[in-house]
Amino acid sequence: MEDQKRSAPLTWVGALGSILLAMASPQAGMAALTGTLAGTRQGMISFTQQNEQEADRIGIQVLQRAGFDPQAMPSFLEKLLDQARYSTRPPEILLTHPLPESRLADARNRANQMRPVVCNLPPTFISPKRAPWECTIPDVTSLPATCWISGLKATCVSNMRRNMARALQAMEASKYG
Repeated sequence: MEDQKRSAPLTWVGALGSILLAMASPQAGMAALTGTLAGTRQGMISFTQQNEQEADRIGIQVLQRAGFDPQAMPSFLEKLLDQARYSTRPPEILLTHPLPESRLADARNRANQMRPVVCNLPPTFISPKRAPWECTIPDVTSLPATCWISGLKATCVSNMRRNMARALQAMEASKYG
């Protein structure tokens, strides 16, 4: 947003100059206007790519701090790239979030610089079986998250299970703060 505010006066000056030039030579004026608008658009694209890189950097850090493998992000991006490569229509996420090879390489390099995370959870701890945002916890797989809290309070021996149940209950209630 700040970058757009800074470049707006330059765009206006370029457009005004192009209009004045069009009075003398219509073709040159149109060429100048096209160049001005193309330069403005390129600035927006570069700004968006910088935001994507920053979001990737933060995302990998968040994954690592949350106890997840930071290599999961480049692995996911690589799967998206493969899907787009052999398809006539890319996955919907790639229509709004471009995935050049440089972004994948940058994510892989960042993940390689982080210390690996060893996950000691059993493979059945989190299992996305029912819907994309619902997870199951062993012994309570058929209950919704709102029931997990009451079911886990008395018998929970693991803080992680209790915290997972609370997080899922808050997610169902749309309380993200």
